[in-house]
Amino acid sequence: MFSRRIDDYWTERLGPTPPGLSVDNLAVAIRDHVDDAFRVMILLPATGPARAILTPEVADLIGQSDSWTLAGFQEALVRNGVVLHGADYIFYAPEEALVEIVSTPAPASVRRLTADDADLFAVFEGAASARDLEDASVALDDWAAFGAFENGRLAAVGSLYPWRGGATLADLGVLTLLADRGKGHARALVHAMARHALASGLSPQYRCQLDNQASVALAASAGFRLYGKWTVEAPDGTT
Repeated sequence: MFSRRIDDYWTERLGPTPPGLSVDNLAVAIRDHVDDAFRVMILLPATGPARAILTPEVADLIGQSDSWTLAGFQEALVRNGVVLHGADYIFYAPEEALVEIVSTPAPASVRRLTADDADLFAVFEGAASARDLEDASVALDDWAAFGAFENGRLAAVGSLYPWRGGATLADLGVLTLLADRGKGHARALVHAMARHALASGLSPQYRCQLDNQASVALAASAGFRLYGKWTVEAPDGTT
């Protein structure tokens, strides 16, 4: 269903799932380095047992067990002052969907943005709410940015970047102005960004918060399927 390199990426980050592990249990790996920004990472796949990785420092805090459950692990973290971010859904397009996306040309209203579009982007930002801008996290100076136009103005913007500084995944973000939603702009941008990621040797990743139903619906309409829920330590102690 999904590209093998996606499973390989998560296995490299979190370690393999032990054979025969119950879906009620959690596979925990301890490594000296989890990420430059945090000490704990958890992935709850759409199918199969959850996996977590943590540093020896955190392992010493919460104690070690051969039979962690996800709930028990999270409770131990909270009890010892390790705060987790709210989880994100992570979506990937199955290989057959990627074939269709690559073979479908972008509409004339969608193109890559450059520094020359700074004024148009500033107008777009001014028309969007602060909450939408924060949630979507689109930026003209990201690794690559794309825009969907209506009557010469930006109706929607998407941007992407190599995720966690790696060479496997490209994380996508997209924002459509409220008045321009429901017209297919966001879906066209997701496909344009997916094509760009694939042409650059990266697998496109769509990520959103669990309560963002519009983004969940967009992922489905763009041909992406749920891979799992991902969360990490909140370095500043806030969720």
